Amino acid sequence: METINIRKKDIKDVEGLKIGNALSGERNVIRDPNDPTNAFKLLFRCNGIYFSNKLYTVNSLVDLSKNVDFPEMVFPDRLLAVDNRVIGFSMPLINGVTLADILYNADIDINIKVKYLKQIGDILEKMAKLRKDNSNLNWYLNDLHERNFVVDSDKQQLRIVDLDSCRILGNHPFLSKYLSSFSPLIDFPEKYHTDFEISCGGEFIADENSDLYCYAMLVMDFLYGARVNLTSKEEYFRYLEYLKSIGAPQELVDAWSKVYSNDNNVNFAHLLDSLPYFYENAGRGAYLKRTKG
Repeated sequence: METINIRKKDIKDVEGLKIGNALSGERNVIRDPNDPTNAFKLLFRCNGIYFSNKLYTVNSLVDLSKNVDFPEMVFPDRLLAVDNRVIGFSMPLINGVTLADILYNADIDINIKVKYLKQIGDILEKMAKLRKDNSNLNWYLNDLHERNFVVDSDKQQLRIVDLDSCRILGNHPFLSKYLSSFSPLIDFPEKYHTDFEISCGGEFIADENSDLYCYAMLVMDFLYGARVNLTSKEEYFRYLEYLKSIGAPQELVDAWSKVYSNDNNVNFAHLLDSLPYFYENAGRGAYLKRTKG
């Protein structure tokens, strides 16, 4: 795998090179001081099992990028070494803002937000097709959340960054925002599989069900205005009943109900055109006022 080797003095001003949340979901992404079209992601740990797992994941993604046509993915392209010590990797720098900046900006029209939320479902569908066509491609997003998507302002297209926490081939699970053992997921061990043996931050083995679960939680968080995945099952289903009462279509409610059942989750992207008809009353404040009296 190709490696960029630079001198420590060339990036001594790391704080000055940081991109920040405007262009990436993580704080450890910096601009390439020598190439304005490129970015570097610095790894938090550069030794041990976690580091080995990251290198295996990045290398697998680079190999995958050469064999698939998937412009929505911002793949790593090279390792980054400083004075011959690997500390991260490089990737294209996307001109845009995170999906979170779009979703939580009250001045942006709901129909624009729906457009990008639907694109997540399209990406998941495209990944599912790739896996179907290649039985050896064990590839899932895992850490699917609103700050790992960037809206490319040049192409008006959703792009996925920070792919180094994905599941690919035989790597160990990395941390995921929504896949937590403190959520009701832990009550469905036959559907959501765990791996506590080798700790690389993650607890759940990503698959199609877990990616679709994260997709549902991302949309639900947007509607509710707070974290939904850490609520109890009982409270979650009460909220779904409330959504139905304010106009959410039964088919969409049924799709979201599956996440806490032993049924396989479904891609609900085609149902999101209904959001503009009920989202204004879907927030936590309106829900609590209506249901808690």
